[in-house]
Amino acid sequence: MADTLGRRTLSASANREAHEPPPGLLKPAMAGVRARIVEVLVVRFREKHIEYLLLKRSSLRVLYPGIWQIVSGKIRRGEKATLAARREVREETRLKIDRMWTAPFIIQFYNPAADVVEFGPLFVATAASRARPVLSREHESFRWLPWKKARRLLFWPDDRKALALVHHILSSRSPIPTVTSLR
Repeated sequence: MADTLGRRTLSASANREAHEPPPGLLKPAMAGVRARIVEVLVVRFREKHIEYLLLKRSSLRVLYPGIWQIVSGKIRRGEKATLAARREVREETRLKIDRMWTAPFIIQFYNPAADVVEFGPLFVATAASRARPVLSREHESFRWLPWKKARRLLFWPDDRKALALVHHILSSRSPIPTVTSLR
């Protein structure tokens, strides 16, 4: 075959065959990728400082017992991430959220059980200054902490990075853009 300039070209099937591994060799394996998780950093403002809510997973949990984390969960089929974030806060803490917005951060980790890389948005939610969570069975304890103490307790590196970023944004006193505000 030749193109319009007279150069020799391969047919579509010959081109496909030229890029496939020789018979007997396996194609390289690759983990899947999916975006079906959300994480929510719940904050409250007390006088002149900010406190962040951390949850300790139940020691009875099979997966990651006893670690400190932020609110997290899966997006259900057909559910929007914003609704999943609100639902997870309600299910895990029963807190009433005053305001919620997206943070400029994507949570990511490899899930070996499913052989997928998980991605998900990070939301920030504000609760009343005297808010006290009522925990689900998934967690056994909670703490409202200033960011440096919270950062030391968090297990996941992405959660520590997300906390530092959100604290930087909130402590700069710049207004949260209304475009990303989710009521």
